[in-house]
Amino acid sequence: MMNPLLHMAVGTRSSKKLEFLHAVLEQLDVTAVLYPLNVSSGVSEQPLTSLETKKGSLNRAKHALQAEYRASCAIGIEIGYERDSQGRYSILCWASITDRQGRQVSAQSQPFLLPVYHHNILTKDLPLGQFVDDYVRLSAPYRQQQYLAKMIRDRGPFIRQAIEAALLQYVNYGQFFDN
Repeated sequence: MMNPLLHMAVGTRSSKKLEFLHAVLEQLDVTAVLYPLNVSSGVSEQPLTSLETKKGSLNRAKHALQAEYRASCAIGIEIGYERDSQGRYSILCWASITDRQGRQVSAQSQPFLLPVYHHNILTKDLPLGQFVDDYVRLSAPYRQQQYLAKMIRDRGPFIRQAIEAALLQYVNYGQFFDN
């Protein structure tokens, strides 16, 4: 049986997010024509709750689908942060997919506790992205610390995990949800 071809609007033009989306599509053997678009998330530049982050991903998917007539579905990807029960920030990602039949799925990556350096920046309500390269530069020369710095800068594991979960639910919709 042949895989269906998805015509998917993408609520971002971020080269990194598109790179991760392509990788997950290939990994899952999903064929898709992508239509990347700059759309509004409708949330703050730096969402500080999981709920706000999810809302941003849903808004991106909905706005992208509305903007691209060739698309039968759309995906929105949003990175955000959330405090845990001890007040420490974690990074997370939400990916949401919606289509013209009204189906909608959302999936969250596993939250990952941020190092104190990043937590302190978020606590001061400063834009984390402006300081990430400093952290990479300041990181000790140990491979594990370099990996951690790159992971937080590129956000790849979180983006890929959320996209993968959302795509698996979407392409196997009937196995997860009542039609």
